[in-house]
Amino acid sequence: MSRTASAGRVPIGGTSWGLPFLAALPKADDAPEWVLGVHEGAVVFMADGYARGTGRPAFASLHIAAGLANGLIGLLNARRSRTPLVVTAGQQDRRHLQQDPMLSGDLVGLAAPR
Repeated sequence: MSRTASAGRVPIGGTSWGLPFLAALPKADDAPEWVLGVHEGAVVFMADGYARGTGRPAFASLHIAAGLANGLIGLLNARRSRTPLVVTAGQQDRRHLQQDPMLSGDLVGLAAPR
C-alpha cells in the first residue's frame, strides 16, 4: 500500500507498534523510505506537506488513542485542503496492555457521550 500511495517516503510516529511493521517490509530497492517523527502531530503534517509537494497520496503511521489525538489537527487541516492521506493507527504490543499504557485506549469509548 505504501509503495503505491507515496512517492517513496513515509512519515512514521515514534511508535513501538510500527517496529515489527518496518521489519516486515521487503528489503527491495523500491521499498519506501520511512521518516521517523517524534510526535504524531508532526508526522501528520509531514505527510500532508509531502502529499501537497508531490501531488501524490501520502501515508502516515500513528499510535492509537493519544497518538491519534495528537494528529487530529493535522488530519483536519489535510481534510479541509483535500490532501490525499492514508493514515494507520496501531496498538502497542498487547503484552503492554496489562500496565494500561498512555498510548493505548478504547477509541469508541473515547468518543462515547457520558
